[in-house]
Amino acid sequence: MEVVLPLTFGRPILYATETGNAVIYPTPTDDFNNPVAVKRLISSILTDIKGEENKIILEYGESESNTHFVTPVEFLYDESFSATMRPLNNGEYQFIISKATPIETLTAIVRAYVDFRNLTAISTGGPSIEVKNNLSASEVLMECINSGLISLKYNDTPVESLENYTIFAITSTGSSNTVSGQAGHSQLVSFEIMNNISFAKIISPEVSISIAPVDRSNLTILISDALVQLNSILISIDGLEIDTNQMWVTLDEYNEFYNAIEVAQSATQNSQALLDEVLLQENMLSQAIDNFKLAKKSGNYLETIDTTELSAEIANALAVIENVTVSDLSTSDVSEGTIFVSSSQMQSLNESILHAQAVDRDPINETLVQEALESLQLELIDFIIGIKVGTQTISPDIYQTSNDHNNFDMLPTPISRSTADNHSINTEFSNNHYISDTLDSELNHMADNLLSSTDNDHLLAINLDSESSTNNQVTDTLHSGYFTF
Repeated sequence: MEVVLPLTFGRPILYATETGNAVIYPTPTDDFNNPVAVKRLISSILTDIKGEENKIILEYGESESNTHFVTPVEFLYDESFSATMRPLNNGEYQFIISKATPIETLTAIVRAYVDFRNLTAISTGGPSIEVKNNLSASEVLMECINSGLISLKYNDTPVESLENYTIFAITSTGSSNTVSGQAGHSQLVSFEIMNNISFAKIISPEVSISIAPVDRSNLTILISDALVQLNSILISIDGLEIDTNQMWVTLDEYNEFYNAIEVAQSATQNSQALLDEVLLQENMLSQAIDNFKLAKKSGNYLETIDTTELSAEIANALAVIENVTVSDLSTSDVSEGTIFVSSSQMQSLNESILHAQAVDRDPINETLVQEALESLQLELIDFIIGIKVGTQTISPDIYQTSNDHNNFDMLPTPISRSTADNHSINTEFSNNHYISDTLDSELNHMADNLLSSTDNDHLLAINLDSESSTNNQVTDTLHSGYFTF
């Protein structure tokens, strides 16, 4: 609040301005009726710095255009300044500041709060409380206050926060800003308490406290987690023998992590370990766990998938279809000695070969390779069972003048080992011998593979009927053979 007395031109002037909530802290011996004591109180909150919060600015000059800020020292020792005070409400006081001049006495009025710095601490005589080791003195005092062991008041108002206080704990070993001791043992402690604003200070009565055992639960949990990780890892030099879905570390990385766990375990087993030591081990083990996780690597083992048998079976199948003609006619309508199958049979085997070739080119795992092999073997057996031999007899004259009657459309087939066109019907007896010999060799080779790679308890008897005595070489090959699958 600012008060300006009405002045005429050229007369001296006095301003008093309050910035914020100014607070005065009197001592118990201060006499508010003594002008000297009042001047000292006002000087404690007087400032000559513009904008400083929670202060009073006193401005004096010979005229309104020629003024200056009155410093605390000037106000205190200049006898021309005087002051009185009177109480208002809720700790607020009114201060009347006067300045004697040769012409007249100038007056300014300002308000400020008065804090009498009445700090009290009383022990309630309650039972001893348990506190953690190495807590700060402020934390221990706050626990004593919260538990009702100590009642701390400032100007008869209970203290709920020690934010503006400096606390020291006084024990048999001296004064300290922390409280420590042996776990499970009681000790007497008092507190030196000082308000950082008013500088009110007091020493509390002694109270009994005991140091709680150090909490090692977090460290124990970390150790358990670390042991799980340690016991689930593989050790390797380069990971070449470890599957890609498994993790590994080097022996040095394993030993480093193992040693970190051992050090942490020693802290949990030491009953005299202080809280700082346990917390240090928690941090160190936590860092070791993070480092160990970063050290983990996926295995580098690459599975070698053997497709040799599948490749051989594909070759066998291609060799078989190279010497077989496609026709949907009956045997009596196909030239004598011609080996043929229906278009659906050829298509079914072709599809099986194409699938096997795809697996052979890009094998994913042994299971798929084996499935493709078994499927092709079964399809090839069905194909052989369905082979027929033509029985139609055609005179040479007719054959020479009517070739169209003996040609058959062929279905697209997988890439074979020969580009020769063996699918056209040739009724010459010498060619029948060639086809039969070739088919005989390939089928025997396939039969040997099937017999050597499967269980002899599961046999399939293949009986092929021969409709012509001219096909002895073919029927010898296909006659009642046993093929396993």
